[in-house]
Amino acid sequence: MTETIRGGLYAPEHPNPRQIHLSGGLSVLPLCNLCVLSGLHRLFRIAQYITDYGASLPSIIKIFVFSLPGVVMWTFPMSMLLASLLTFGRLSSASEITAMKSCGIGFGRIAAPAILLGFLVSVGAILFNEHIVPRANTAYRNVIYYEIEGNSGMKSQEHLIIK
Repeated sequence: MTETIRGGLYAPEHPNPRQIHLSGGLSVLPLCNLCVLSGLHRLFRIAQYITDYGASLPSIIKIFVFSLPGVVMWTFPMSMLLASLLTFGRLSSASEITAMKSCGIGFGRIAAPAILLGFLVSVGAILFNEHIVPRANTAYRNVIYYEIEGNSGMKSQEHLIIK
């Protein structure tokens, strides 16, 4: 990026929106891939319950909703890391950190909001993992055991060969 003179001071130009979208898209892509891959296993299990046991639509919706907290718990730390990297990377690329340090603002004061928000998200993630995720996993297993597998045996045993 080039710098222009504004009122006798050098100030960086505003970034190109394409650059922001490209860097944001490339940084979000691994997070999306991880969420899709971790949820893909559960989707295959749901497909198996539909084909093997003839699960009903309400049961499928229940197990899909109850499987979401298990995937969401992995996104808390990654989203905080991604947000911190994007924020401080943007501040660094626009020389904002250098400007703050030259004004006498210390590193601790610059990093304090990120540290505080990281602490709050960590406490929230701990509470979420201790209270919401176990209940959702128990409800997930109950729906599978009582509503899907408990109704009948496997329905796709037509091609079963016993030796």
